[in-house]
Amino acid sequence: MSSTPMPDRRRLAVPLAAGFAELSYLVYEPQKATRTVICIPDFLGNGADFSRLAVVLSGHGFRVVCPDMPGRGASAYLDVADYNPHTYMVALLALAQSLGTTRLMVIGKGWGGVLALGLTRLQELTVSKLVLADVGFPWRLAVDDAVREAAGGAGFATLADARRFLVDTTEFAGLTPQRALPLIDGRLRQVDGGYGLDFDPALLSPEAAARFANVRITPLFEGLGAQLLYLAAGNLPQRDRARLRTIAAAAPNRSYAENLSRASRVHFTSSHELLLTLGFLMSRSLPAL
Repeated sequence: MSSTPMPDRRRLAVPLAAGFAELSYLVYEPQKATRTVICIPDFLGNGADFSRLAVVLSGHGFRVVCPDMPGRGASAYLDVADYNPHTYMVALLALAQSLGTTRLMVIGKGWGGVLALGLTRLQELTVSKLVLADVGFPWRLAVDDAVREAAGGAGFATLADARRFLVDTTEFAGLTPQRALPLIDGRLRQVDGGYGLDFDPALLSPEAAARFANVRITPLFEGLGAQLLYLAAGNLPQRDRARLRTIAAAAPNRSYAENLSRASRVHFTSSHELLLTLGFLMSRSLPAL
């Protein structure tokens, strides 16, 4: 096993219609990495969401790249009109091309899974393996009302106040404090007078949110050539399970696992989630689950 590298914060100028925008991303790069994994976070997440998974994967020889998508984390905030599917795909394609390889493995959580499926449709890239976590059929944008209100507010006076707020939101429900705290701290930024949520409030504007209000997922699986592993934190709705069975049966090396933890979502922090993902990415063929 390789020694675990420290994350390196890098930046890339992405060409958009209105000019260049800065995309910030974390890279965990072993000395002799032979495979590249891009990890795409959920709608309000950022690259820090994958910190524990990235440490595990990079320790086994993977180069792991975790972007802050535009409007999140350290990446540029954009005009609300630019928070659209085209912008995100342009940013991800530019990132992938900057890495010097056209063959990738991709991991996507929730909304990030929708973007990951989009990457598999691009002729410029070859996605050999795809891990999707908590991508519904269809995927719907669901944000706590309290998060919407806090996003446009004055922030939190102390770090403790900010932590208490996020730990009570749906996204982090069911996580132990030990697993939740690093994730929560990665979602916060210092602002004048305290702490704020680390994303552009314009992402939750009706105009920006409507573009992802109800995304049909099933058509994106048509013609999928990548090996697939689908993960769900809890029990899948019967309709989603039936669709996944059909998708898994349509080609070899496709499988899914559900009821992985007591948490409301997959966070790639439990041993079960980490080992399933590592085993899938390292294997030549998909193991039975």
